[in-house]
Amino acid sequence: MPSARSSRLLRTTCCTLLLGGLLLFVLVHERAVAQASAYEVHPDYLVKHFTVEDGLPVNTITGFVQARDGYLWMTTFDGFVRFDGEHFTVFNTENSPGITSNRFHNLVEDGDGALWTITEAGDLLRYFDGVFTTFDQDDGVPGRINTLQVEGDTLWLKTQEGLAFFHQGRVRPFYPQDVQGDVSAILSSRSGDLWIGTEFKGLYRVRADGDVQHFTAQDGLPNLMVGALHEDRNGVLWVGLQRGTRAAPQEGGVYWFQGGRFEPVTQAGRHWSQQTL
Repeated sequence: MPSARSSRLLRTTCCTLLLGGLLLFVLVHERAVAQASAYEVHPDYLVKHFTVEDGLPVNTITGFVQARDGYLWMTTFDGFVRFDGEHFTVFNTENSPGITSNRFHNLVEDGDGALWTITEAGDLLRYFDGVFTTFDQDDGVPGRINTLQVEGDTLWLKTQEGLAFFHQGRVRPFYPQDVQGDVSAILSSRSGDLWIGTEFKGLYRVRADGDVQHFTAQDGLPNLMVGALHEDRNGVLWVGLQRGTRAAPQEGGVYWFQGGRFEPVTQAGRHWSQQTL
């Protein structure tokens, strides 16, 4: 565990990740949070810039979590990193059994306090109780993993083969015959439904009884490229759609689910698209 001095620093640290290194914005006045602009450094912040000269293995941070053990954990392209408020500790293939690659991206913490990340080779790495464990295709990993997400007590894997989840030491596919496409977003709703967004196949809802519904253009979605999902405090589902590419533009924007259909969010009587967000 971090020292008492380090813990005080970590509890008051706001972090911004930049490709040129790691910036730690240390909060010295609580009121500054409400007053600070998202696009500028408030004068009540103390800014310190950490790079390889301070112990980072490289200046590119690919994942970041402040875990329940009190430490700040980071993934990089040259090791798994722990920060105690003063010092960086690097875990890699040379000093940590269980690590098979030093290049990682994406980092999440599950409900048990385990840290999970993805290796460059597409394997799954877990850190729990001081032990690193790698899970690969022999453990059910279905090809390349895009991103990880924790919903409730479940670790979900968004892969090019669809959605998978980790259960009892193995990675298991989730409804491969019903949910198709490259998974881009998932949401476990308070009603027990699991919403699954894909990059090109629209949106799926999986009910607790196993029934699967597929939502496409006929249900109000102007395109099938789901970028984000959110449930608000009233239980309303919100969907963010991508606008496509310059070569193949699509109507994007924010939509909400009502009466079995998706409706565009309007503000002041006009469509609230990504151009007005």
